[in-house]
Amino acid sequence: MSLQVHLNSKYADSYNNNSISDCNFFLPNIETPNDYQINVSIQQANIPYSMYNINTSNNYLKYYYTNDQVLRTLTITPGNYTCYTLLTYLQANFYNMTVAYNSITNKYTFSSTYSDFVFNYQSFIFSPCFTLLGFSQVDQSSFLKYLTSDICSNLSTVRCICIASNLSSDNYSKANSNNKKILCSIPVNVSPFAIIIYHALSHFKTNLFNNNLSFVSLKLIDQDGLLIDLNGCHWSCVLQIDVENYVD
Repeated sequence: MSLQVHLNSKYADSYNNNSISDCNFFLPNIETPNDYQINVSIQQANIPYSMYNINTSNNYLKYYYTNDQVLRTLTITPGNYTCYTLLTYLQANFYNMTVAYNSITNKYTFSSTYSDFVFNYQSFIFSPCFTLLGFSQVDQSSFLKYLTSDICSNLSTVRCICIASNLSSDNYSKANSNNKKILCSIPVNVSPFAIIIYHALSHFKTNLFNNNLSFVSLKLIDQDGLLIDLNGCHWSCVLQIDVENYVD
């Protein structure tokens, strides 16, 4: 027996983390004999590309000038940026700093006539925008008042969307070995503010190792396991449930 359940975040029974990306749905109860198994799969999904590549978790930088040692914070207004719109923002909002972008190397160069300076990393929480600006995760110090990205700028902060659930499975994520509940991974292959459309290309199914199904919690996370903020835009998917006779 197979059936499909069409789920829409707009009609979720409740939400976790005050987010429409983390939804709870009650389903018609499905219960099987012990010699049957319940398999589930995501067959389709429609997700708006409404998340920002620069958001409140990666939009600030701590830095100081060696002349005065005053720790300053550059905060970037959340939104979807290109390398050039980010350049414009940096040029307008950095204190005593000139910024340039090289489209051939995909790197930024920062310079100041005031003094040498340090971009203070310390930890991901302290200056999480290093990846956006093209810096590896260590303190970055200028030389002769110049500092150029040591790696390429990466504004593709959400490269895939994983639909995770509360359902037990043996699926494995290297980003988080304890998270074995991812049902599918969807590549982000459209431009911002378009619709990400997913159709399953294989017949892969997840065995629930359970003979009862009446509730499912689904959430959208990125490749690093972080909950995705869709900025209030709803998403939908088709959950297929297959009840099959267990063959030892």
